[in-house]
Amino acid sequence: MAEQPPVSAAAKHKAADVSAGKRFQLFGGKCSDDARKNMLLDDVAIYSVTDARTADRITKTALALPGGPHREVCDGCACVGGNVISFARALRKGGRVTGIEYDATRCEFLRHNVATAGVPAEILRGDVARATAEEATDDGDGWACRSAVRRADLLFLDPPWGGPDVARKPAGSVRLHLGGVDVGELCRRVAGPGFRARHVLLKLPPNYDVAFLEETLAGVAAVKVDPAFRKMILAVVSFRRGGEGGDGEKKTEGVKE
Repeated sequence: MAEQPPVSAAAKHKAADVSAGKRFQLFGGKCSDDARKNMLLDDVAIYSVTDARTADRITKTALALPGGPHREVCDGCACVGGNVISFARALRKGGRVTGIEYDATRCEFLRHNVATAGVPAEILRGDVARATAEEATDDGDGWACRSAVRRADLLFLDPPWGGPDVARKPAGSVRLHLGGVDVGELCRRVAGPGFRARHVLLKLPPNYDVAFLEETLAGVAAVKVDPAFRKMILAVVSFRRGGEGGDGEKKTEGVKE
């Protein structure tokens, strides 16, 4: 197990008591028993971090998207590391993974958990909505966050769903925001100049308003929902960058190899 970065006393105080079974569900068999025992979560992360099996399925889907190879991945809502660890494990050789987390405690836990898992990833504390804005910021790791979201081939976002009450809302009624910015509008930002991402992957609740997302991104990006996921929506937002076809594949006509 890799050397673990120090965690503040205030953060340790917020660490939740998690059963061995739940730890196995969340972090999977690719982590050793000792690593799973040492992973840190708070009460929010227990219910919001992506479990290991789902995270690996998302990783497989993401890395197989058109326009690859996708060597640079940014998780803009990294929580305590479920998806970051999965992406970093898959891209261990020749890739780069960055995890951005706004909450100070969960960012400490994220850094600790990535080190505990023994995978390479850059961890930053910041606001992904602010990082995608046109105006510059020097808030915390702001400059590094701006760079990470702009250089990424793939951007993954798992916005807060709003707690258990979200499940009781009608189908197609839920809309989500990050830093006060609608997730569709945030994707529009990423479609603009200065960003490299070919795709944004959104992990959304089953009753999310996909029609509104499609309307927001009309003429800017294609939105496809992966039907293979249950109890969540994985929406893939694909941009048409210069030199690519409408499906994200690079054009080769007239280009010398």
